[in-house]
Amino acid sequence: MKPVFFFQLLFLSIIFQTPSKAQEVKNIKIKNLIKLSKKSDINRDSLSTVYYLLSTLYYYDNRLDTAYFYATKSISFASEMNNYKALSHAYYVLGNIYYYKNEFREANKNFNTALTYSAKQNDSILTADILIDKAYTHDIISERDSALEMLEKAVEISKKTGYLKGVGKAEIASGNIYYGINDFDTALIHYKGALKAAKTINNAMGMGTSYKNIAAVYLEKKQYNKTIKNLKLSEIEYKKTKNLIVLSNIYNDFAIIYSKKQETDSVLNFLQKSMQLSKKYGTKEDVAVAYNIAAESYRNLKNFKISNIYLDSCIAIAEDIKYGLMLQKSYQTYSNNFYSLKDYQYAFKYYTKYTSIKDSLLSESFQNRLAQYETEYQTAKKEKEIIRLKDKELLEKANTRLLIIGIISLIIIFILIIIRIQTKRKKDSEIQRQKILVHQKEKELVKAKLEQKEIEEKRLKNELEFKTKKLVAHALNMMQKNKLLQEISNHISAQANTLESEERKHLFHIKKQLEKGLNIDKDWDLFKIYFEQLNKSFFVKLKEINPKLTGNDFRLCALTKLNLSLKETASVLNISPESAKNARYRLKKKLKLKEGENLNRVINSL
Repeated sequence: MKPVFFFQLLFLSIIFQTPSKAQEVKNIKIKNLIKLSKKSDINRDSLSTVYYLLSTLYYYDNRLDTAYFYATKSISFASEMNNYKALSHAYYVLGNIYYYKNEFREANKNFNTALTYSAKQNDSILTADILIDKAYTHDIISERDSALEMLEKAVEISKKTGYLKGVGKAEIASGNIYYGINDFDTALIHYKGALKAAKTINNAMGMGTSYKNIAAVYLEKKQYNKTIKNLKLSEIEYKKTKNLIVLSNIYNDFAIIYSKKQETDSVLNFLQKSMQLSKKYGTKEDVAVAYNIAAESYRNLKNFKISNIYLDSCIAIAEDIKYGLMLQKSYQTYSNNFYSLKDYQYAFKYYTKYTSIKDSLLSESFQNRLAQYETEYQTAKKEKEIIRLKDKELLEKANTRLLIIGIISLIIIFILIIIRIQTKRKKDSEIQRQKILVHQKEKELVKAKLEQKEIEEKRLKNELEFKTKKLVAHALNMMQKNKLLQEISNHISAQANTLESEERKHLFHIKKQLEKGLNIDKDWDLFKIYFEQLNKSFFVKLKEINPKLTGNDFRLCALTKLNLSLKETASVLNISPESAKNARYRLKKKLKLKEGENLNRVINSL
């Protein structure tokens, strides 16, 4: 490397580690690094370092695809030159990229590789940083014990090397885990540990984050004065960093605490500040959070209608960017608002949406765990492949030795002919042994794949049976409810004839209320949610056959799909068996069935 280039690279590395004050500064760094990468006198070792610096800059700029491009280029050049520093940093960036893409299996894989290379160059600071980010990955897939072990190790390494910023980051991560499981006292201990480390090195961002997290704990403990005190300290530190998005989050916290204290003017003041900063400097996700905080604040102020208006704005953005957790929280708040307004129908509607989103997110968490197990299985399979390759390498070395012996045998004919014969026998025996071993390993691999497939098929079958039983149970519940309400209604009609006119009028009023309960629309909405989870394209296919099918037609088709009898179908739909039979006949016509075609067989084929 030429001296001029060395000092250029050193200068860029230093300013790269300094927090950017504006987007323009970050863009200048990127442009300078790209120019540097195009210099003809730069060697491949130095180029790999430039590429990992570029990948890190693009990652912090949230341009993940470009960051991925430069990280992989850095790995390619660094692998050729055995540049462990560039390799450890590039794999570290890749791990974070996969984390923010919710690909946690790949994130862990790259974090592990980064740890391997950081250990080779004894970079304790980088090792601590990787362990902290890896801990977040394990926490999000519900492996909290392993996450806490990594954070303890990160704290230990950071303290030994005097890396107090690492101590602070690890303590905050540990506090977040305990806060997430409602162990607020333990979380507070860790947050105070992070604050102590940040104060020692005068780290404004670290102090601001620590004060903010401490305030969150006191808010959960309903110690509002301590909450406000720590939020004000956090605001002072964040203003030093000029990080306006983080500052908007502080204003969100102020709005929540003052809404709990019923101080409306203060709430409006901080909501206005938060909204302005989020819309001007934040992402759509930040704006969605600001709207949600506004909704929660107005709910605390018992102004439920304005709260719902903010929830509408939050839901629109959350649906656009597929922000599942924010949708879940918004629907829950919506349901609580309508419950407080005593509008129980809409309260139930949004509670259903809340549970649906919640179940979806839990399913996603299950898939992440499944992917983790798949990774472990693939690792074991690769280890077997490594053993097979080593055996193959030994075999190739034996062949090389045989070739040398063959050349020497041309010089010493008589002696080496005997040696050649003996060696050939050994070779044949070894080849045969290897063939048997390879065949055995192939059989074991095929067996393992079949067992894995059987397990997966069994799981899917059990899941299908469970959902089908749940759906049938719901339909039968509807049937029993309608039957019971009808019997009560008939009994009231019979009794009414024996009573005075005023009492008869009162009984008929009760009967009318019961008949409202026979309305299957509400039950149908919940039934439809379960049914579509099991038969996702069923109603779509029906619409393709005949777009003019009515809601009653769809209900009849769904009950037919569940193989309910004519009598059971009539009870669920609150009609007579004869009406149900006529409805099935009309449905056959609407579905354009030919004479003699079986309706049940056609419905079950969709």
